[in-house]
Amino acid sequence: MPIQILFYATVLLVVILGVILAFVVSSYQRIVEKHAALKARSKHLKEVSGEEKAAFAEELGKISGEEAGEYQEILENVKNQARATLEEISKSTREASVAEVKGMSSFFKTKVDEEYTKIQSELEKYKKDRLKEIDENKNQIIKDMSTKVLGEAIDTDKHQELIMKALEEAKKENVL
Repeated sequence: MPIQILFYATVLLVVILGVILAFVVSSYQRIVEKHAALKARSKHLKEVSGEEKAAFAEELGKISGEEAGEYQEILENVKNQARATLEEISKSTREASVAEVKGMSSFFKTKVDEEYTKIQSELEKYKKDRLKEIDENKNQIIKDMSTKVLGEAIDTDKHQELIMKALEEAKKENVL
């Protein structure tokens, strides 16, 4: 959506600048035509008397002043319109960018929350599986450990009792 707004704003700016350029070109052509006419009259004036030359110079000055004023006004209008259009485009682009960033921010927050929840559940499942595995293999682990520690085997009931006591203490102390 923001790209479309930027595109239409750019197209609008190009059209406005095109119209202004056409107006400036037509004004320039009128000035060139008047200049050519004045040049022709200037050649004629070389042949004309001093009094007619003064009248011609006065008329030429008036026309040049008027045309320069019009040209300056046109340039000022073009500058103001271009500035206004650029400010409008800048504002709309800024607003679109802020909206896009907010949307992306909420999207990433949602994704992070989902992943966090998923990892938490996987961690809980892993803990349960490990505790289940320890409970299932506790008799064998107890036999192996007692044989290593004591250097001899003791009966299974005594073994199981010692290990259960150690496991209970470990659970209470949050070791497991």
